[in-house]
Amino acid sequence: MNQRKLYQWMGKVSKEWTGFSRHFQTNVSRFSVGVALSHSSHIRRIAGCVSGDAASQRRRLQRFVATSWDMQTFFSQWTASVVRSLKLKSLVLVVDETKLKARFGVLVVGVAYEGRCIPLA
Repeated sequence: MNQRKLYQWMGKVSKEWTGFSRHFQTNVSRFSVGVALSHSSHIRRIAGCVSGDAASQRRRLQRFVATSWDMQTFFSQWTASVVRSLKLKSLVLVVDETKLKARFGVLVVGVAYEGRCIPLA
């Protein structure tokens, strides 16, 4: 997915969410685009791929990640908007478990699209 298409898609999708502020929508968009462009989950790398001053973006994203949000509502709206906007005849779900040390596992469910996985939950 090219950068322009990604920015346009995130702008369109985030406007469909209800119950979240414009700042929340903007930060989710920036964070998502930054992750996609940086191919990383490190705040410093993500901030470097988002427009604007990297140090300022890093602080903004750190505050955003540190804040408690209603994730159940967010992910239900996120999933609905992703599935609706892709307009695919059928979805290929990807399930990935990543082990963190010996005790924890993180499970991600996503949809395969253009050689990437868009996380749903």
